[in-house]
Amino acid sequence: MTTLAKGLWSGPVPQLYDKIAWPSRHTAQFTREELQSLPPSAKVLDVGVGTGIVAKGLLKSLDIQIDGVDASPDMLAMARKVLPEGTKLYKASATGLPVPARSYDAVLYNYVLRYMVPADTNDVLSEAARVAKPNGKVIISDLNFPRLRPFKQPLEESVDPNVLGIWSAYSKEEFIEKVRGFGLIHERTRYPFLSFMMVFKKV
Repeated sequence: MTTLAKGLWSGPVPQLYDKIAWPSRHTAQFTREELQSLPPSAKVLDVGVGTGIVAKGLLKSLDIQIDGVDASPDMLAMARKVLPEGTKLYKASATGLPVPARSYDAVLYNYVLRYMVPADTNDVLSEAARVAKPNGKVIISDLNFPRLRPFKQPLEESVDPNVLGIWSAYSKEEFIEKVRGFGLIHERTRYPFLSFMMVFKKV
């Protein structure tokens, strides 16, 4: 986890998050489209569920079950208020998901990897591949940092080297190749407003 993330998701920030997280609303529409092909009552894991804003919207429009993971207890407390009673919510990092292997039809990472340091990459991808069912989807969305790769060096000279999280270490092409090594095949990249979404299939 980046130094920024360690102090960010506590105190007043969770209370304000839904008001400032407007990019995630645009991305949620694309996520919904990607999940429409799942079977009825498909199981989805939202890694970085946050306040539950994305999961809540998906549950309203799709016949799916959603479990959530987040490292912030304050965020999880808010998610519990808006998600259905009985929703499984786990306090954990993306590097160690406390769920069984091959148990989810889709695994979502919405605006999460920018808060994970490059050294976490292998653990994050290994866990994604572990918990996804064969032929399941792994959907990774974030602000459009891969397009900013040419500015990586100047940014690193002036601010925390991990300010972009995992994206400070990879271009889009490099990341796709990295993910392939974990048995996740890139199907497409989409570009919601100010963001990107990579869709992978577990083989």
